[in-house]
Amino acid sequence: MEQAHKRKGTLPWLRALRLMGRNTAANLLRLMSPEPYIDRAGRANGNIRAFRDLLSGSLAPERILEL
Repeated sequence: MEQAHKRKGTLPWLRALRLMGRNTAANLLRLMSPEPYIDRAGRANGNIRAFRDLLSGSLAPERILEL
């Protein structure tokens, strides 16, 4: 019996946007009273940089190495 073609496993756009939005919102909101074991400022900075890259059209996963 021939095996059905499997999908790559990527998220649908809407679900990905919902997940990213929720995580970004949590990072920004928790900047006011961050947990001592989570770098909310660093995460929020990364979120903002990624959003700026998205708007400028220069989104690239390799840019994480520049942080």
